[in-house]
Amino acid sequence: MIGRDKEKKLLEDAYHSDRAEMIAVYGRRRIGKTYLIREFFKTKANIFMLTLSGQANGDMKTQVRNSSRVLRESCGIVIPTTAKWDEIFHELKTFHIAHKEEYDHFVFFIDETPWISTPKSGFIGAVGHIWNIYFSLFPNVTFILCGSAAAWMLKNIASDKGELHGRITKRIALMPFTLGESEAYLQHKGFSVSRKHVIDYYSALGGVAHYLSYLDPNKSYAQNIDTVCFSVEGILYDEFGKLFTALFGKTPHHKAVVEFLAAKASLRYSAQEIANSLKIASLATIYSVLDDLEAAGFIRGQNYYNQNKRDVLFSLCDPYSYFYLKWIKNIGRSSMEQNSSYWATMEFTQGFVSWSGNAFEMVAHNHIPQIKSALGISGVKTDTYYWRTKADNGNLGAQIDLLIKRADKTVTIVECKYYNDVYTLDSAYEKNLENKKKAFSAVDKENNAITLALLTTYGAKRGKGVNINFTDMTMDTLFS
Repeated sequence: MIGRDKEKKLLEDAYHSDRAEMIAVYGRRRIGKTYLIREFFKTKANIFMLTLSGQANGDMKTQVRNSSRVLRESCGIVIPTTAKWDEIFHELKTFHIAHKEEYDHFVFFIDETPWISTPKSGFIGAVGHIWNIYFSLFPNVTFILCGSAAAWMLKNIASDKGELHGRITKRIALMPFTLGESEAYLQHKGFSVSRKHVIDYYSALGGVAHYLSYLDPNKSYAQNIDTVCFSVEGILYDEFGKLFTALFGKTPHHKAVVEFLAAKASLRYSAQEIANSLKIASLATIYSVLDDLEAAGFIRGQNYYNQNKRDVLFSLCDPYSYFYLKWIKNIGRSSMEQNSSYWATMEFTQGFVSWSGNAFEMVAHNHIPQIKSALGISGVKTDTYYWRTKADNGNLGAQIDLLIKRADKTVTIVECKYYNDVYTLDSAYEKNLENKKKAFSAVDKENNAITLALLTTYGAKRGKGVNINFTDMTMDTLFS
């Protein structure tokens, strides 16, 4: 299994625990939750593992029927389709009593819990009840509740206010692969590609292993993107709509927020600004939507420097969503059929230059720990911020997309540049950087020392007459 070291250690700890464990696992669709659980436990000897899977859009009768079939085939338990969940779990208890000496460990895996726990079904209450009165007494029992709807999982399973309050012993929030893990995965598939191409794949597909699995090592980067994204049969051609329906149902606000942020990918917006732009009257509604999207890993909340926590600004952080909305959404079926090499022709357009720059910055924001390591401040407490000021009274405006504030009274301005060669700083860019430092210093009430770092694909050098100091970081930084 590629990567997932932290998650595998957590599962290993649970497996060897001296108490019963109930684990909440959540992460977006196709991120590899089911694969992680199955692959981990299949290496364990003499365990009994039962998997009950929820069915999308199924009512309680459908969920019970599906579970009854699994229980009959796996345990020999015959359950009527009219059974309630508390009756089903009681039968599971009876099975455990009869077989608890036969196995070293029991794993009960509830996959897609948000689907199987239909409204008013009593599913979560039944899980909590049987756990309290019986299964929690056995150190060799692990319950795993898994779901793609991260916000639902947090609210109903993992939070202190849910029906399972106090029962969840561990959480796994499964996130996309990092660039380093994506590189290892592609190499495992037989790819021999440069790190720039890994970044290019990541910028389009994110670190979603399932998406990366459709790439062919015998095709070029452009050919692969054309195949999976820009053909009618392409697996990711219509993934965006399916993804949002699976995670958030048919409510329009979640998709609308992501579309709004994707259209202005270089900027950050407050909840009020987003609500006003989308004409959503209720702030409670927009905050709920933003919480859902942030929990699922589509957007990121970032504090504005020296502002209150409530003044958080939001931006898109999911590369696939940005790629889809920028490139795939508006291309017609006929255009795809007539242009089999669509992406190969787009690589040299101004639209590609704009998108690739924003996408590279998005990738950088997804790898803050790696950037801190390159700056030599991994062990220093830091916070990241966004900051901007408008031009007025003869002063030039300035925008800093990534500002790292350190506990040692130092701030680092991180600039990101996607370029096909070593990036050469000219006098105009030097002036722009000096203006950012000057503008920020003028409003920084804490009088922090200000340093500058440039993150580019192949590194940066000073052009003629340029003297500004900076820490030079290449794309290799993001793979550490």
